[in-house]
Amino acid sequence: EDGDDDIGNASTDIKWVREELHRWIFNNVWAKFDRVRKKPERIYSMFTGYSCTAFTVHRALQRCGISGKDIASKIPGWERKDLHQLVAHFLRIRFPLLLALNKADTKVI
Repeated sequence: EDGDDDIGNASTDIKWVREELHRWIFNNVWAKFDRVRKKPERIYSMFTGYSCTAFTVHRALQRCGISGKDIASKIPGWERKDLHQLVAHFLRIRFPLLLALNKADTKVI
């Protein structure tokens, strides 16, 4: 497949943007995650560079099944997959996407 089918494909473009944002945020947080393991409440400050409130991070943690009282006991044992899950929830909360497509976005046969 030469990839021409993806040119102008809004769903492919959105998937790419989401993946790039996810990778960027994940890599930034993961690079400093040893600090979070030592002091789990730092997880909130890891996301402040994305212009969000602590409540936004709190909501993402809740979607991962973690309440404020569980942070100290659960986060130190996190692996990459756990942080990926948090970043995915964070992105959906902090950067919701709405697609508005028109006829130019459909393939003409």
